[in-house]
Amino acid sequence: MFLHALETLFSRTLSNVKFGILMLVLIAGYIAIGSGVASVREYFEMDELAFFNAWPLKTLMFLLVVTLITVTLQRIPFTPPRYGVWMVHIGIITLIAGGAYHYMNKLEGAVLIPLNASVTRYYDRWERALFLKTDGAVARVSLPDLPRFHSYSREQANADYLDRSSLRNLSMAIPRPGGAPQTAAEALGVKDVSFNIVAYWPYATIRTRLVDDPTSTARGFTTTLPDLETNEQMTRVLFASDLRYQKFVWGDLEFEHRPAESQGAIDTAIRAANELHKLDITLKGVAQQSFVEVGQAISIGQTGYAMVIESFNPRFPAMDGQIVPLLTMMVKTPTQTFRRQVIPGRDKPTDWLLGAPDASPLGTRQTTPLDVDLKIAYTFKDADELFPQAEGALAKYIFYTLSDGSDATVISVGHNESSVVQTVNASGILKIIKPLPDSAMLEIASGKKVDRMSANVMFRPAIRAKVEQFVDQTPKEKRDRDEGVSGRRQVVRVRSVGADASGKPFEVETLVGFNERPLHSPWQGGLLEIPGMNSITQLQLANIDRMLPARITLDKFEAEAYGGFEATQARMLRDFRSTISITDTATGQKKTDIVYLNSPVKYDTRPMWRQWLFGTQWIFFQSGWDNQNEQFTILGIGNRPGVGAMTIGCIFITVGIFYAFYIKPMLIKRMKAKALAKAGLKVV
Repeated sequence: MFLHALETLFSRTLSNVKFGILMLVLIAGYIAIGSGVASVREYFEMDELAFFNAWPLKTLMFLLVVTLITVTLQRIPFTPPRYGVWMVHIGIITLIAGGAYHYMNKLEGAVLIPLNASVTRYYDRWERALFLKTDGAVARVSLPDLPRFHSYSREQANADYLDRSSLRNLSMAIPRPGGAPQTAAEALGVKDVSFNIVAYWPYATIRTRLVDDPTSTARGFTTTLPDLETNEQMTRVLFASDLRYQKFVWGDLEFEHRPAESQGAIDTAIRAANELHKLDITLKGVAQQSFVEVGQAISIGQTGYAMVIESFNPRFPAMDGQIVPLLTMMVKTPTQTFRRQVIPGRDKPTDWLLGAPDASPLGTRQTTPLDVDLKIAYTFKDADELFPQAEGALAKYIFYTLSDGSDATVISVGHNESSVVQTVNASGILKIIKPLPDSAMLEIASGKKVDRMSANVMFRPAIRAKVEQFVDQTPKEKRDRDEGVSGRRQVVRVRSVGADASGKPFEVETLVGFNERPLHSPWQGGLLEIPGMNSITQLQLANIDRMLPARITLDKFEAEAYGGFEATQARMLRDFRSTISITDTATGQKKTDIVYLNSPVKYDTRPMWRQWLFGTQWIFFQSGWDNQNEQFTILGIGNRPGVGAMTIGCIFITVGIFYAFYIKPMLIKRMKAKALAKAGLKVV
């Protein structure tokens, strides 16, 4: 019975020309659909590489190859007139083998390289991983079956799609310098822990909101502000009971929520905000102590001296290399007007002469004081960190709340602003003022009041609350194509399951966002909250990192713009040029080359014949750059596996067709003439 079935298979299928033609038609249809109808690939959660490396195409290709071999051996004798057919069939088989090898070994990715720095790993374009960071150590586990194009969650009743072995009961090994890796449980200080991907969204944002919690005594605020990059309305939370939401930064404004034990504590904070800058002034027997703010004018006794505080720079780079606070003031004496700058703890001020030829807007810097009698000792004191702390922030709004009060006292402090105290009651209205650098200086120079933008912002209070994270999916019509391709809006829900240090079971769910470069950029969100953990731990979703064939160093980066513009100011660039050094980590052999647009650099240490036949060369091409400071480049990573084999296959097919159409007729004519001559017949 088995032998009969096998015979039928060979006689009616594998040795059947019609079956081979059917395979060709099916393969052509599969390739056409995979290349031209993206929605079909996305339905099966595949990109092009995965679609052409999937089992249906492999099966069709295998059947076609077996059919070609069977038909060739059984029906086509290996004689000179048939050499063309043999070459065509061999070429097709070689082409198929090369194509299969290509899609099995094709790699694509990218790597960011800072100037004068080296990298040994790159990020894969497709395959993602769950990353974990604890105590500075990073671990990861691959997620090969994670979907890409559609969302899956219990809310949509389709989370069963994620019930796969590669997405459940995941464990990680935490590397330790000079020692054996730790398990995740050992690193976190719990008895057991594993991770499960239980939901996925391809294009979404993790949002936060305050919800009612009758068991809580915590207070907080929510507000909706436009995202300064996308102008999309974003909800932000101020919630002192959770470190993650105690503060946030919006543009150059910083917001923070602090609980106060009593009204006296709030009064102390208000007094501290008014006493950030202290001046101890001595002049002609007069000793005066003044607490000042930017924009404030003060007189020094009855001496005829007066000054206006113009600006404050909390991070001024002094000539000795130190970063110090710097207060600038305009001084008017009975005989002259000049600028003076003072630094805390330094007796010698810096004076600037006004009105000199070719002077800067600040004036002409003097090496000695313009008025030696005027001595000013400056003290900047901010023990409570009322001043903006975030980089780039020019003003800070601090919400103080009492546990038994309904209102919030808001103290605002800025670089170049006077401190302001407001009360936010049940209406939740807060007036914010757009910070304007050097506003007091501009007012003095122009003699006019500088108008600054202000707005009333609603901060909705919550009396008994807790923070809840949720996923906000972006509608397809509002999705940005570049963000969709990069995948930077992907979100997963991770369920961590295990037992804490005491052996008590736990189950914690965490929303985790996507990080394009988890080894090179700060992590956002994904805070793991397992009871009894001994360290702060974060999770991130990212493309998996893989080893490069060598160490790559960015020696130099150049960007060339059209029209002679500076690269950082031009709308269009002519070229990017990255000078890179590629060092073999085993031999130390170094190669230096330049990568620029449409001119990649290739690297391989294997023999040339193997590079050509199997396409083992690594290809590094210019993909992106730092258009702000030109301090890094982004190289695309790729290869061309199997291209040599496919080229050989195409050559065989071309030669075989030429042979069949041009050589074969001449051979048959010659053989026919020879046979007729041998038979004694005249060739007509």
